Amino acid sequence: MNDDISLSSAAASASVSVLSSGPLARPSRAAVVLALALGLAPALALSSALAMAPLLALTAVAMLAANGWRRPVLVSTRAQAVLLLALLAWAAVTSRWSLDETFAGRNIAMLIGTVLGGVIVQAEARRLDEAGLALVVRALSLGLLVVVPAMLFCGILEQMHVLDTETTQKVIEAVVQRMNRGSTVCAMLLWVAALGQVRFGRPRRAVALVLVVLVGVVATHDLAAKLAIVGGVGVWAVARLTPRLAAAGLGVLMLTVVLLAPLAALHLPPPRDSIYISWLPRSGHHRMTIWSFTAQRIAEKPLLGWGLDSSRAIPGAKDEIFLIDRAGKLFSEAMLPLHPHNAALQIWLELGGIGAGLVALCLVTLPNSLARGTASRNAKAFGAALLFGGFLIASVSYGVWQSWWLSTVWLAVAGLGALSQAAKDARAPL
Repeated sequence: MNDDISLSSAAASASVSVLSSGPLARPSRAAVVLALALGLAPALALSSALAMAPLLALTAVAMLAANGWRRPVLVSTRAQAVLLLALLAWAAVTSRWSLDETFAGRNIAMLIGTVLGGVIVQAEARRLDEAGLALVVRALSLGLLVVVPAMLFCGILEQMHVLDTETTQKVIEAVVQRMNRGSTVCAMLLWVAALGQVRFGRPRRAVALVLVVLVGVVATHDLAAKLAIVGGVGVWAVARLTPRLAAAGLGVLMLTVVLLAPLAALHLPPPRDSIYISWLPRSGHHRMTIWSFTAQRIAEKPLLGWGLDSSRAIPGAKDEIFLIDRAGKLFSEAMLPLHPHNAALQIWLELGGIGAGLVALCLVTLPNSLARGTASRNAKAFGAALLFGGFLIASVSYGVWQSWWLSTVWLAVAGLGALSQAAKDARAPL
């Protein structure tokens, strides 16, 4: 009789233990904070992507408070931490000879704040239990799905000219153009949600989520986000089969692009020749003009660079070149509007070869950590897709120091890291 009671008590205790640690348990306050942040991120980014920076800061503070202000435990390797600190230190040094020293000083403070917030969110996210992770995945998946109809609706209105007054059509085009950053945020966070669905045994939902978000992104003007998703699927497939090969390939790709970008840009055809490349869109042609001009300025200060955030003040940046397109229409292009639209070239231009070397070393450690980590094969594959997509977007769009973009990267890395740490291959694979 006593043995029966003991067995019953043990079974009850085991049941309580499983429920308290499993998806049915009540999520922690920190999990609720992260779920709210990631769930709201797509809609916030679609309306105003600049909100991603304060969102990261608020999430970091709220998660610290939810965990009783405990000191976060760093999750990066010592080498990665040292390289990141060295890069921040060098960026601060170059701000002393920046062409816009005041703006550079403000920007280094924002950079440090963004990195600090990202490190905190990443560390706190790793403390979440199964219940918390399940809530985060549900919130993010729902947040991504909610914004797809808005992207589709505006895209269809623009393409079909349903509202055919000139003023209205310009407004619609401006709205769709404004969605570019939002579609970038969706393209980055998509891999976190997809891994989460696989993590909890729902691979079909992961496939559906990728397809639905891709359809929404296709309706926007953001070619980089579209390529990031499509290319990310290909990288995922390779990494799912051979994680080490995918990691090696990503490492070589990123190292080559960062180190050789200025040399490649110097050999681009002149704008008056490239305008006759039939498959090149106008935006792509302008990118080539910017990259060629940037490479010429890099050659003037190849080692130390022009200083942090000097892109907007580089001599000759505001000059315009006038061209005639294939239809005989005259148009103009600025040589360097705000930034080079290529992370590698911007780093070379502003931080010189020293900064580019530090960035290359930082990047080359990331695929290695993916391949050799303790995470499941699925987690490594989705991590590789996120890494490839982020690098592709950074190579053709946006300023590398923009807080909203860096905050998006940190939130995606935090979510992926939290889901990767305990993921097991016992779950049904895709």
